[in-house]
Amino acid sequence: MQINGCKVKSQASVVLLDAAGTMIHLKEPAGQHYATVAARYGLQVEADALQRGFLKAWKAMPEREPESGGRIDDDRPWWRTVATTALRESATIPQDFPMEDWFRDVYERFAEPGVWAAFDDVEPFVREVSKTHRLGVVSNFDGRLRRILADLGLAKYFEHIVISSEVGCEKPHEDIFLHAASLFEVSPGQCLHIGDDERRDLEGATGAGMNALIVDRPGFGLGEIYAGLSAEREEIIKPHEGAQHA
Repeated sequence: MQINGCKVKSQASVVLLDAAGTMIHLKEPAGQHYATVAARYGLQVEADALQRGFLKAWKAMPEREPESGGRIDDDRPWWRTVATTALRESATIPQDFPMEDWFRDVYERFAEPGVWAAFDDVEPFVREVSKTHRLGVVSNFDGRLRRILADLGLAKYFEHIVISSEVGCEKPHEDIFLHAASLFEVSPGQCLHIGDDERRDLEGATGAGMNALIVDRPGFGLGEIYAGLSAEREEIIKPHEGAQHA
């Protein structure tokens, strides 16, 4: 069957969702949060400049090889490099600026309630699909994601939350997808992964043998995916006996 140009096999029994960009989004750009925390320590930096610095630092980070046992310190050193590079790209830093204190506060800020929001179509989608199907998350994030999803009232819908910092590899590497399938004790072909990134989500999931769909809001979101699934008398995702009702 075709949904939004993507062919999906009918035997999928597990739905996996990406997090940032698919289910959740920042209410304000990352640069605004960096600037807000910097101001606490007396450093005035334009949020737009910090946002540009953040995007530049993010894109400059090299892809990493998988590591068994997860990333060091829940990927905190990786984020420190991104954040401090962004700040240095955007402002002249006084010698006495407390960089470590600033980063600590920035890191914690992105796990605080109210910083993230769920897209409007997310809760209705996971609520309905979780009644008859097994749900999971596969995300290039760190342990803060569990707090974020719990604060947004979404964590209860997911049987497993698979996070790159804990697995030791990031999408699009097949290992993170295969790890998710193993947790559900199903083959990759029984999983449908939904994300927002062509390379990380679509190519990564299909490369691991999974079905995959990409959201492209506002025209094609989770509501459209649910409608496409529900329109078939023989569902793309066969109900899983014993699936938990949220």
